[in-house]
Formats: sequence, structure tokens, C-alpha cells
Amino acid sequence: MFLFQVLICVLLFICSESIYAVQCQARKGVLAQYEITRQNTKSGKTIRFQVELWRKEKKVAIHNTKTGITELWEPTNNQKLHLVRYFEDHRRGIEYQPGEINGAHDWSLKRQLVANDYIRSLSKVSQMGSGCETVEMYEKGRDVQKFSLRWMSKQQLVQSYSEVDNENIVTWTLKRTEVNANLIEAKFARLASFETTDYTDIGDNESDPFLAQMINMGFIEHGSSGFYHSNGQPIESLHHH
Repeated sequence: MFLFQVLICVLLFICSESIYAVQCQARKGVLAQYEITRQNTKSGKTIRFQVELWRKEKKVAIHNTKTGITELWEPTNNQKLHLVRYFEDHRRGIEYQPGEINGAHDWSLKRQLVANDYIRSLSKVSQMGSGCETVEMYEKGRDVQKFSLRWMSKQQLVQSYSEVDNENIVTWTLKRTEVNANLIEAKFARLASFETTDYTDIGDNESDPFLAQMINMGFIEHGSSGFYHSNGQPIESLHHH
């Protein structure tokens, strides 16, 4: 079907951007590895960690390499999200139903790490490349606070992002992408093999050493958006308001 669309476009000279989008997203999955840094300009302290975005059809796994936590997100039929928070070192997971998840149920935010609404709030300043390699540059603000986004629109991936204010400089940088289907399939199969506990059942299992440890560290609350430091404190993902 896709080749037929391309042929029609060539014959009629009306190839559209949507055809490129279909081609770029026809892959069964992708792994995108990011390095995130947060520098406090007053203290000079810098936090650096890596995040992996795994995509496969209607599933997204976001892995924080520092904490070993992977959040598996899936959309539901009623436009809500379902979450399983996996603790890979323990081979355990906590499952949250849509009503147990705090924050906005924005599938684009999970799938891309940046919400479509947020991209629309920025000003597009330039564009480079073509087809799957198209990169759009966006900006917002100036002086006290400034945001910059390089967006791989056809692949729906952040290439880079920066946020600067009078105290902090936050940057996201795409370091590597991988489309090996076997690698991606193995990641999701491994997660599916872990033992999971429903969030509502935690109160009946507080004697479980794993659950007790996670509760004490602050990792088990109502499902919330974002990433976590090793002490359970949340780290913001890209702005989505």
C-alpha cells in the first residue's frame, strides 16, 4: 500500500509530508538513548544521567539507567493511560490502572518525551534536512527563561532540547537510535517476564521485603509522570504545559 502511494505521488507530483511520516514510522520499533544534564549555575552542581526511550507499536518503555526503573506506558480505549513501573534489578513491577495515575494522560508525552501541545506552544524558527531526516527548530522565551527544541518531526523524536533560566541549564541530547527489531522485542519480552503487583494490593503485602524497600524510598505512590533520582525524588521530563 505504501509503495502504491509513493507511485501515485510521483506520477502526480503531489508527494506530501504525510507520506514521509508514514515511511519513517513504518518501523516496528525504535530505541532512542538520551543524555540529560541539569546544571545549577549558582552552585556549579551538575546532575547527569541517561534515559532510554523504547517504542514498539502501542507500547512505550522509558528507562532511567541510573535508578534501573522502567515505566511501561500503554494507551487504553478511553483515551487514558495504563502504567507498569518495573524495577529491573529486582525483576519486579507495580501495575497502575488509569484511575491510579496522577497527572495528565497525554500519550504524545510518553511516546515522544515531549507533548504535542508543548511543541505547538513554541515558535518554529527554521527547518533542515528532508524526508525522515527532517529536523525542525523551535524556540520560546528570551533573557530570563529560554527554551530550544530540535524536533525530528517525521520520526517523532527529540534530537535535542535545552531549557535555561536564571538558576539552571537543562539539556537533553539524543546520543543513539536503534531500530533492530530483535533487540526491541527482547526488551519488551524481558519486562513481560517480571512478577508484578497491583498498586491496590500493596497494602496487603507490606511484609514483602521488596515492596517495603520501595515504599521507604518513595518510589511507590500513585503512578506519576517522569523520572526519579535514586532517593525517589522525581526528575521532570520535558515541559508539557
